[in-house]
Parts: sequence; structure tokens; C-alpha cells
Amino acid sequence: MLALRIRFLVGRYHATPWGNHPNEGAVEWPPSPWRLARAMVSAYYRSDPRPSESETLSLLEKVASNLPSYRLPPAHPGHTRHYMPGIKSEIIDAFLSVRDPLFVIYPDVVLEPAESAVLNGSILPNLHYLGRAESPCLVDAVDSPSGPNCVPLEGADMDDVDLIDVLAPKPGCEVLAISPDSLSARSADLHKGRRIDPPAGRWVQYVRQAAPARRAETGRIPRRVGVVRFALAGNPLPNVRQALRVGSTARSAVLSGLSAQSETLTGHGSDGGPARGHNHALFLPTAEKDPTRIDHLTVVARAGFGDVEREALFGLKRLFAYHLPDMRLVFESMGSLEDFSGLPILGRARVWQTLTPVVFSKHVKYRSGGRIVDSPESQIISEAKRRYGYDVRRVDLLGIVGRHRPLEFSRPRLHGRRSGQSFGVRVEFEREVEGPITLGYASHYGMGLFAPETIHHG
Repeated sequence: MLALRIRFLVGRYHATPWGNHPNEGAVEWPPSPWRLARAMVSAYYRSDPRPSESETLSLLEKVASNLPSYRLPPAHPGHTRHYMPGIKSEIIDAFLSVRDPLFVIYPDVVLEPAESAVLNGSILPNLHYLGRAESPCLVDAVDSPSGPNCVPLEGADMDDVDLIDVLAPKPGCEVLAISPDSLSARSADLHKGRRIDPPAGRWVQYVRQAAPARRAETGRIPRRVGVVRFALAGNPLPNVRQALRVGSTARSAVLSGLSAQSETLTGHGSDGGPARGHNHALFLPTAEKDPTRIDHLTVVARAGFGDVEREALFGLKRLFAYHLPDMRLVFESMGSLEDFSGLPILGRARVWQTLTPVVFSKHVKYRSGGRIVDSPESQIISEAKRRYGYDVRRVDLLGIVGRHRPLEFSRPRLHGRRSGQSFGVRVEFEREVEGPITLGYASHYGMGLFAPETIHHG
């Protein structure tokens, strides 16, 4: 039996699964047999002096022809966002935080003394990273690893597992030949040949023991989750004028993955009627870096998200809609409303101003004697009182929202009716109030979204 212990020196593992774009935010876990075998090939070429090719070839052929099992340590996802020279959109660098060693076990591999000497003397000392170069590691062979918790599907005998697809070398494939049909195939040659999967590779299903719930690990009861944040990735990112389309499309995508009835996400009670109290979810697209481009989606519910709602929200990966660019969503963070009090739309202030226009559902009516009914100002005052219990001191209508006129914003929902007049609005309340504050038509999908006046509004 061959068993390897891999220790990640900075506690992070960066590796994009085969067939995924780096900006999708996916991380290959466990490291695929294909990646491990190619890492050994790379280490062989970095060896100085280089061992004999015959002994190395027999070692690598054994590794490539057998499927390993894994002892996976706890791993927690994270990511960073940054810009690269010459690239206008942000780069999402996803990783797993891994503090304990990873064990890779080849139960059917038995090495000869000469092969062991090559492995321990040349291959493993030159295997400096796994995945990307941001994942420096130390690898050594061990005698008695712990039992595996991730094994090939065939012959697996574990309960409560996740099924995953990993790329592995084909048994008997060429190992050291530099050609598109070998394990050592260069990615550039595969792309040039318009190959989706490497000819020397095969997809294998593994079962991975499901990670225990965080509550069971820590023994602590988490605070009620009322905010879930996503970062948007795409080129280009949607214009801020498409806020309603983004929010409405995100809601539809979440509802399509809903496994049970949820008043919090649907906004409908058990009787099919509208939910009361406006405590259900708000899908709020925001432009936080470039004021013209939506780069975040914040889902907020004062009622909080239970297991059913979180399951549906965590399934939100991509958004597709007519007249919208293809967008990928990467989970960023979650917590209670208090945890996000530093976020402008969830902060506290006395004077608030719109980030997206308020669309009024009632038309102004003129009565005899010059009396005006349902004016925009009166609608704001009554809705703020009815929805949040906030008393309004003053309302100012604005002809501009950020850098755009209100009529430039997309106002009809994806499957909804067309709406009435719209304005930018500045509201002064009688006291400091806390967000989120959304008013008017489609306010649960991004329209009529307010932020403190002190925030730069475009």
C-alpha cells in the first residue's frame, strides 16, 4: 500500500475542477487522481539530478492505473476578489481553508525498493505545490494512515455521503510522452485540438462522507441567519439600470430550487395569498465598487432563513435572463442583520436617498378645490409608516438617481405588469432608522432601494 500525507503550508488549497472556469468559484475536492499523477510527472521533470526514466515510468504507471482513496480533513470555502492587468472584470480566486493533513491512499500499489527510492528521493521532495502555485505543500509517504472517508463509488460502504465526479487517468495510458493523448498532455495542445476532456483521462464517481453540520462541530447555536450575500462575476457585469431584472431573475432561480413550501422566499402564505408584514425575502442587487455595474446581491429577510431557505439560496450559482449578461454568483457571507450593520443598505441614518427609483403603484388624483389624492409624497409617507412604522418628516422628489434619470431604469418585472411613474426620492425621518428600506412597486426585487444620504450615490 502506498499512502501519501499532504500538508498545505499556508492552510489554503487552490484548484479549479477540470471543465470549470476559475471565476465560477468552484474548488476541486478531493484533489483528483489526474491532478495527483500529473503533479508527480511535473516533480520528475524538476528533479536534479533526474532519476532513471525506467524506474520513474514504472512508478508513475502504477500510480496512474490505480484509483486512490482519501482521508479528507475539514475544509471550509473562501475566496478573494481582485483585478488583473488588462482585465476589466474582477477575478474571483476561490479556495478551501485546510489546516490538517490530507491523506491519499493507494491500497493496491506496492512499490519495489528502487521505485520507493525514486518516490522518496526525487518525486516527493520536488512536489512543491498541488493545484495552483498558491497552494504550497509538503508531501511525504507514511506507513499507517487513518481510514478513508472518500472512496470510489464501486465497492463503497458508507452512509450519509455526497456523490462527486473526479478526473482520473485511464489505465495503461502513456505517462511521460509529451503528446495530447498522454498523461503529460499540455493544456495548450488540448485547447488547440478543441478537446473538452483529455483523451488519457476518464471520469470516475467517488462518494465523499458528508461533512457534519457546523452546529454539531462547535456545540454552539448560531444566530438567526437573516442576510445572505453573493458576489456577481461576469464580463460585463449588468448595468445598475437592470437592477429589477437581476433581482427578479435571482428570486425565480431560488424558487426553482425550493424543496418545500417557504413563505419567507415566495412571499405567499399557506392560503396562497400574499404574506403579511413584509418580513419575507428582499433580493437587493447593489453596485458597491463601480456605481454603474451591479456586483453584489444581498438577500435579506427579517423573518430569518431556515434550513429549507438556506438550501435553496446556496443552490444559486448562475443567472440567465433575456437582455442580461451571463452571470455567475459566488456565495460570500451570511449572518444576522446585526452582523451586517456596517453594510450601507442595512445601516442606521435619519436621511435616506434612493439607489434605485421608487416606482409608484397609484396614480395621482386631482379633486375639486385643488385637493390632491395619492401624491408621490403622501404615498411615501403612508407606506413607510405602514411597512416599517417610521414617521417621515420630509420627502423630496429627485429627477436623477445616481447617474441616470429614473425612466432609464428597467421597470417591468420578468413576468409582471408595466408600472407607473417613478422618481428618485430623498426622505428625512423623525429619528434615526435602520435598513433595509425599500418602497414602492417591485421593492422586494431591487426597486425603491434606499441608502443613507452620506453614501456616495453615483
